[in-house]
Order: sequence, then C-alpha cells, then structure tokens
Amino acid sequence: MKVAGATVDKRDNMDRTALHLACQFRQAELASFLVGAGAAVNAETSTGATPLGISIMAGNLACVKVLVEEGGAGPSDFGSGLPRVGLSRLLFTANPDIHEQEPEVRQVQARALL
Repeated sequence: MKVAGATVDKRDNMDRTALHLACQFRQAELASFLVGAGAAVNAETSTGATPLGISIMAGNLACVKVLVEEGGAGPSDFGSGLPRVGLSRLLFTANPDIHEQEPEVRQVQARALL
C-alpha cells in the first residue's frame, strides 16, 4: 500500500514499522488495518524485535490475537524455549481478558506461564 509516496512497511530511525508501533501502543484496530494493507507481520527491527514479540512484552493480547491469526512469529526463545507462536497462543488462551488488567498483574501472569 502506498500513500503519498510512503509504504506500509516504511521504517523509522529505530528500524520500527508502523505495525511495530501499533502493537507497542496497543492499537489493535490499527494493527489489523496495517496487516490488511499488506504490512509484514514478521518484520524484525535491527535488534530482532517482531510485532508479535512487542505485543507479548506489552501484554497487548488484542494485537497478539491479530498477529497470530495472520501467522505472526515471535522470538524463537522467549525465556522458556517455547516455540515461536506457542507462547502467544498460550498467553491468549490462558487469559483472553488480560489486556483489561493492570500492567503489573499482566507481567506476573505472563511470568507464571513461563
């Protein structure tokens, strides 16, 4: 998708795409729009961060769901050796309402699953 000369996967000065930022800032509707517009769901930053990995770290289960449904991959080892998408599915299945909880509670629950 091109809009006024920009592409959906254009990167900022920190090597993040719009999808990385949408996931970081808990904008699931925007993430869904970007994926529908052809955003690379497995785009990695220079440090290897993927949109799914960012969503997991942010406790952003709404974006995790969007990305998992589109084949998004997270880190190959997220502290426990779980397969890439396995952790995302585990987090979503364990508590689909986790996004409504306080960040401290989300972190404790995510750590308990590891």
